[in-house]
Amino acid sequence: MSNYNYQITASDKIYEIAKSKKYLATVLAAAPSAGKSTIIIKILNKFFRENPAYKVVILTHNLNMLKKQMIDTFNKGFTTPEFTYGEFGQDV
Repeated sequence: MSNYNYQITASDKIYEIAKSKKYLATVLAAAPSAGKSTIIIKILNKFFRENPAYKVVILTHNLNMLKKQMIDTFNKGFTTPEFTYGEFGQDV
């Protein structure tokens, strides 16, 4: 069994950097199957606990396959989203 604790560390660090206001942007880059969707869910869970009225747009690399993978991970991933989600045109 693999150890994916780095996802927690990465999500915590990314969130800390994003909130620090030291930088204009925060970028998550990781190898295929590193758990980017899981890391994003962890970040968004923290963000929405602190900012429940906000909305967020996540853009995938212009591929429907990547969008589908992200939604699938939100539906049945290792981390449960604590927010509503969907595609443009849905009331989420």
